[in-house]
Amino acid sequence: MSPLGSGSELPDQTDLSELRAFVSGRYLRQKRKVNHFVAAGDHVICDAGDSEGGPYPIVGRKERRGTLLRKDPFYHDRIQVIGANIDQMVIVSSMRHPRVSWHLIDQYMIYAELHNIEVVLVFSKRDLLSKQDGKELFARLNTYDSLGYQVLQTSIASHEVVGGGYDDHKARLRELVSGKISLFTGMSGVGKSTLINFLVGNDLQKVGPSYRYGRHTTSSTRLIALDSGSYIMDTPGIKSFPLQDHHRRQVALGFAEFRPFLGQCRFASCTHGEEPGCAIKNAVADGKVASWRYQSYLAIRSQMDSEIS
Repeated sequence: MSPLGSGSELPDQTDLSELRAFVSGRYLRQKRKVNHFVAAGDHVICDAGDSEGGPYPIVGRKERRGTLLRKDPFYHDRIQVIGANIDQMVIVSSMRHPRVSWHLIDQYMIYAELHNIEVVLVFSKRDLLSKQDGKELFARLNTYDSLGYQVLQTSIASHEVVGGGYDDHKARLRELVSGKISLFTGMSGVGKSTLINFLVGNDLQKVGPSYRYGRHTTSSTRLIALDSGSYIMDTPGIKSFPLQDHHRRQVALGFAEFRPFLGQCRFASCTHGEEPGCAIKNAVADGKVASWRYQSYLAIRSQMDSEIS
């Protein structure tokens, strides 16, 4: 969170200085019905008052953009704010231990597409993958790449990025996060902490005792400054990312390859499932849309339908 204000409030902070702050009781009472009304990445307003050096009371919050929200997995009537003011989402998956969750990746990508958040896909632990196991995986990575997404592969042994078309592959990852607020997300044990330590330049946080399996090392979302204008938002590892109910009718828009065919179905209300004359299904049959991505769409739609019913 960065403090902002004018007049009797704190001046704008443009450097990397940190100020201690707390949520004031007045603001708590105003927002008591809102869950997570202050989140990592928020620009907040602090009242300087007579205090010097803090802690300063948070009395307001600037309007958000690029906010990552999800249904609370325990309280379905609540919404969790994972992070705010996000420029891009870096989705980290491991090629082995744990294996790639394509379902989780596509859920994140749908959300990012619908909310105009850029996506970077990082696949770690390439050195643990056998040639036999990698055939289908690399085919899917090529699909994402053909759709225009940034796709990188990393090796636990060397911590070096081994994909992306740059001579200096480490510079590739650094360039992608430069000047942006980048939210790093993915399952526990996929290597997020290792990547963030590499970008920060030191062992900011511990990693799991086994480089093969990893462990949950982040318990809450943190905003980490790299340099002026570059921030990393480190999130806890999660196994699922339930989309919100209002995304249900927009799921197809979250698949970039579907868009050229949307509006061409026989029925205007086509859900691209069992209906005849579906342009999306025809595109799958013609090889213009990858079958596994279409199956991912159907699985996500089915999951959302079951949650509503």
